[in-house]
Amino acid sequence: DLVQPKSKGGAGFRDFRIFNQALLARQAWRLIYKPDSLCAQVLKARYYPNGNIQDTVFSGNASSSSQAISYGLDLLKKGLIWRVGNGRSIRVWRDNWIPRPFSYKPITLQGRCRIRFVSDLLNNNGSWNAAVLQEFFLPADVVEILKIRASPRQEDDTLAWGPGKYGVFSVRSAYEFGFEEAHRSSATGSSAHPDGRRSCWKLIWSSDVLPTVKNFAWRVATNSLPTWRNKNRRGLEVHALCPVCASEPEDCHHALCRCTLSRGLWDTMSEVWPLPCLATVLNNGDEWLLHMLEPLQEVERSMVLMTFWRAWHIRNEIVHHKPPPPMEASKRFLVSYMDSLIGIKTDLSSDPNRGKSYITYEPRMPHAILNIAERKWSAPKLGWVKLEIDGSFMDDGSAGAGMVLRDDKGAIIFSSCRQLFSCRDALEAELCACMEGLSFALQRSELPVQMEMDSIVAVKLIQASGMDRSVYTSVIKEIKYLMSLRETCITHVNCS
Repeated sequence: DLVQPKSKGGAGFRDFRIFNQALLARQAWRLIYKPDSLCAQVLKARYYPNGNIQDTVFSGNASSSSQAISYGLDLLKKGLIWRVGNGRSIRVWRDNWIPRPFSYKPITLQGRCRIRFVSDLLNNNGSWNAAVLQEFFLPADVVEILKIRASPRQEDDTLAWGPGKYGVFSVRSAYEFGFEEAHRSSATGSSAHPDGRRSCWKLIWSSDVLPTVKNFAWRVATNSLPTWRNKNRRGLEVHALCPVCASEPEDCHHALCRCTLSRGLWDTMSEVWPLPCLATVLNNGDEWLLHMLEPLQEVERSMVLMTFWRAWHIRNEIVHHKPPPPMEASKRFLVSYMDSLIGIKTDLSSDPNRGKSYITYEPRMPHAILNIAERKWSAPKLGWVKLEIDGSFMDDGSAGAGMVLRDDKGAIIFSSCRQLFSCRDALEAELCACMEGLSFALQRSELPVQMEMDSIVAVKLIQASGMDRSVYTSVIKEIKYLMSLRETCITHVNCS
């Protein structure tokens, strides 16, 4: 499919209907993100004076601009998710509030219960009432709900964009989300990538060759070349035999690996390039090319694709009754072409002879050992204490936190480690470790605190000045609240 992403085997063309809806969804998001704007106030007074836009259904006689926003709002509603604060604004059975890939709503059927808002599931200190959860929800819902960290200080709930990174809306994430919704039934995934993405397609699209060669390689991997077998299946040719050697039906594998023409070019190029042996290239389905490219180095992949592309070009010359170029001419052409491609990537100032030297090839080294200089501990500013924090996360969901507080002379004030519960990933473990460590530091010392973490993403989230809409919003808000109680600063350090 041409509109499928390149990571799923498609050509990467956009579905403009979905892309247009994503652009309109951005306008609807602005009404939520900036409720004090003039446009938001006018639309609210006209269409939802006593409600909010996410619960609004525009009438059929609305203006064209309002109908356009309504079209984008249809997509936006599917991806909006509430970040739990005090839970008073979130309806348990109607709103999106459980962050997980397949359903933001509870999968438990609503039975006879008086639970209406998420606040009915929380204790006074912001923790979850496990007894109520186990009584009214399925175990799959209970596990995901317990991972949500509500606000311990009863802050307001926040609307966020679920598919976006850190809860912020973008047209790209809206398009990808809308595309997945529209093609969910036809998607074929794996346990590693349920959405159908496969990293092996990057072997083609990230190769250092011309776009026309990449498109050719994609057509080979998707069995969409006009080989005589493919044309015979569509009734365009009388037989499927190879038009060059006539030894067997011509499919992509035969045309590029088994035909006498392709083997001759391959042997010629093997004299100057480190090409793999064609005898080891098995025809194990339409994706045989991806299996062939996977163990190769980047420069080797480029050479293989260029050789196949040239072999197909010569085959087409023969099919169209044109004299094929000699093998030596193809050899000089490919070597010069690859030399030019490598020269383009070379800095002219550092290599004045760009494009005038032979291609060099360095075999892959098994392992490279880097000598990293040992980082020594540095003291904080005079009159400050330094808090060093680290969090760890395992694939089974277990997490831990470690922290050390020292004064400006290096003396340890306290050190601690503890287990963290209900963390969804390593970043949340880092943030929770920061929250726990800072809370202890404020209790054990009255001096200003300098914090150090090895997670640059966590540091940037804490230092961000705008409203946080990520799944970690409650933890980040609590960290910022603790930092407001004392003069503090936080910096990133490399892990040693």
